[in-house]
Amino acid sequence: MLPVTFIGYKVVDELQNALHWFNDILHSGLAEPQWINHLPIGAAQAHKLWQAHLAQPQQIQELLDSVGLNFSKGLSMTHQVGSQVAPLVHRVILFFFSFLTLFFLLKDGHSIKDKCLKSSHRLFGSQGETLARQIIASIHGSVSGLVLVGLGEGFVMGIAYVLAGAPQPIIFGLGTAIAAMVPMLGWIAVTIVVLLMIATKSSMLAAIAVWIVGAIVLFVADHFIRPFLIGGTTKVPFLWVLLGIFGGAETWHLLGLFVGPAIMAALHLLWDIWTESPTSKNNIVKEK
Repeated sequence: MLPVTFIGYKVVDELQNALHWFNDILHSGLAEPQWINHLPIGAAQAHKLWQAHLAQPQQIQELLDSVGLNFSKGLSMTHQVGSQVAPLVHRVILFFFSFLTLFFLLKDGHSIKDKCLKSSHRLFGSQGETLARQIIASIHGSVSGLVLVGLGEGFVMGIAYVLAGAPQPIIFGLGTAIAAMVPMLGWIAVTIVVLLMIATKSSMLAAIAVWIVGAIVLFVADHFIRPFLIGGTTKVPFLWVLLGIFGGAETWHLLGLFVGPAIMAALHLLWDIWTESPTSKNNIVKEK
């Protein structure tokens, strides 16, 4: 609980700083960064665009209104926040009962496991336990490959944000970790942070360095570590796993990130069993 409490405190503190910074922009405009004057090409055009769209608070408000973000209606926003209290309480109650259910599942886990194995043997025969182990291994691999790898990417990028002087590095590091749990979304999070650094900092070197570090971290994680963790234990091709992740997220949202790969792993095992030639089956029986 100590790390969670510390991170929560820092997130709240950085959220307050971000709100103050955004409030200053709405009242005084966004100051033009110094790197625009040092651009080798297009410095005058960039200066004109910045002065035309971001230098004055009225221009920023018009820009926010054009994308559907009107922050001047404080009463309406307060009403919207208040309308979310009831769903939040509902989710907290569900969270509590989920942990209560998990307690009893762990308490009586051995008897539940034995009954589930007997049921799977009656339903699927001798392949029932193999199918169950395939599903369990797929869920373990999905948790490791999505959640743990995403948290690792967010941790590394959070350190890079701190060293590069990015605004609110803990918030953006946490946001990068959450986005990186889904393949390819980590690139969007890192790009947003880099663009924000370019808009607020006087030097582009730090932003370019952050993007290069992010590209290396995300490339290695998405192309080597994640496929090995998700598909390595179940021998499922990563394309199947990727289809399971996106299809599950489309159908069941957050839960689908783990249900989808499990279904694809079960289908892949059933496909292997179904397409085995009679000769290979006879050889397996003789070896046993």
